[in-house]
Amino acid sequence: MAYRYVNDSGGMGRRMGKVFKAIFALVGGLGVIAILGAFWAMRDLSEYEAMTPEQKLAAEQAAEAAQVQLAERRRVENKNGQMCLDSSGENEATVEALVPTLREPDSFEHVSTMIGPVNSDGTHNLVMRYRAKNGFGGVSFGTTRAIVSNVDCSSTIVETKAS
Repeated sequence: MAYRYVNDSGGMGRRMGKVFKAIFALVGGLGVIAILGAFWAMRDLSEYEAMTPEQKLAAEQAAEAAQVQLAERRRVENKNGQMCLDSSGENEATVEALVPTLREPDSFEHVSTMIGPVNSDGTHNLVMRYRAKNGFGGVSFGTTRAIVSNVDCSSTIVETKAS
């Protein structure tokens, strides 16, 4: 008489085996990627070590030139005041100061912002146009003039006009 093995787990053993296989495959795949990354880094290092002294000097000079170019670009951005505007063109400090003064703050919509070059006192002149609901429920345009610090982009509103 032959005996048969009966699995009482209801197939749970097979499912757990698949889970462990998936985990081991993931860990193994990450390990292979890490090893390939290490070889890639060593390849770059070996290319640098294989360079002649003149090539090394040229590579270092190119890196220094790139750093100088980056510093010049940042200096120009600081001079123009663009670093104080976010991706939509707003100056966050000006918007935060203006919105609470509106009759319906939730209706604020930014239209455009113009910022001037840095002044001798380290500030920028800023003009921002916006739309917001007026007291009668209609939408009106407004213009705000502000002074923006070149150091920390803080803002002081000078004048606000609704049209």
